Amino acid sequence: MTLVLLFAVTLLFSAILVRFIIKAAHRFSWYDHIDERKVHTGQVPRLGGVAFIPAYLIVIIILTLTGIWKEQVTGSFVLVLVAMVFIVVFGIWDDFKPLRAQYKALVQLVAAILVVAAGYRFSARNRSSRPMPP
Repeated sequence: MTLVLLFAVTLLFSAILVRFIIKAAHRFSWYDHIDERKVHTGQVPRLGGVAFIPAYLIVIIILTLTGIWKEQVTGSFVLVLVAMVFIVVFGIWDDFKPLRAQYKALVQLVAAILVVAAGYRFSARNRSSRPMPP
């Protein structure tokens, strides 16, 4: 039941935030610039997909504060959320003021270190990422 509630509320918040962000993108001319690497030919608003992260975080905060989702919020979970927010913030920054490749790599490295510190391991053998048992 909790997962269904999480999905439904996140979907609702995402739909609302996507509309808001796309309207803001049109209003402030936040468009993706066309270059040789892009497939699109017209003005495509930036940041539409960014709405999913705040929607997810809002739902997690609401469910945690109301006690509905208390047992799932652990230190490991918080580290993964911090890594996610870190990637999103620098992704937004990169959309408006492109970062050099080494800075992007550094941001990704820091986020990966946070995820590993949370107890997740990545293996090419079984292609899974699961928290290590306590």
